[in-house]
Amino acid sequence: MLVGYPPFCGDDNDEVKAKVKNWSETFHIPPEAGLSPEAIDLLNKLIRGPNDRLGVNGAAEIKAHPFFRGVPWSNIRNTQAPFIPEV
Repeated sequence: MLVGYPPFCGDDNDEVKAKVKNWSETFHIPPEAGLSPEAIDLLNKLIRGPNDRLGVNGAAEIKAHPFFRGVPWSNIRNTQAPFIPEV
């Protein structure tokens, strides 16, 4: 979703499921996405097998990732979102 579309797309649900199951072969971050090294690292650590995934030992692993540097986790409910869309 960082690039405007989900990591696994397809013409139908079966195609999407097949891509998710074969994530190691089908997940690619396009260079033109212009993601930061922290974002790329986060995605690569989240989209992998369940025993090897970031967060397998708890949410603290995810919160500590450099992508989330500066997020005030202890006061997140009282923090204004960096972007509020107009409805």
